[in-house]
Amino acid sequence: MNRFRYVFRYLRHVLTARTRHGTHSPFVYRLLDEVIYVRRQPGESDNRLSRLIHRLVRRFRPVSVIGLSDCLSDREGEAGTPLDMLIFDAASPLDHLWRYWPALHQGSVLVVTGIYRNDEALNLWRTIQATSGVTITIDLFHAGLVFFHAGQAREDFRIRWS
Repeated sequence: MNRFRYVFRYLRHVLTARTRHGTHSPFVYRLLDEVIYVRRQPGESDNRLSRLIHRLVRRFRPVSVIGLSDCLSDREGEAGTPLDMLIFDAASPLDHLWRYWPALHQGSVLVVTGIYRNDEALNLWRTIQATSGVTITIDLFHAGLVFFHAGQAREDFRIRWS
């Protein structure tokens, strides 16, 4: 992607994103307050994205987690078994994501990394946001979080995560 376009998208994100205080969803507010905005603790990774994923795992305690990316390809289990958490790098082949999509259920968490990496990744993110069954999306610029909650109003959040 053109470096100028990436910087422009980042600046637009920072200027239009909200913090936890601009969020009216109790679920998202608690998630921001207790997981995303917590200062780095001793023993935690220096990498923000790794730290976020580990905190999400601690928070939601998923039984089944699968990571699909160029560097992480833990594809244990069958694609049809219920999946509590899926970590997907937007640069990975899309068929991997759609292969595991039916295994996501109410209560699952999908983490999509690199959502602004290029136009294809951004289009993928927008497709995910519009997909049936998705109730909450949180755009952190460097990653997107997707939640599937029954009975919850559909909302998309753009959150400042610097």
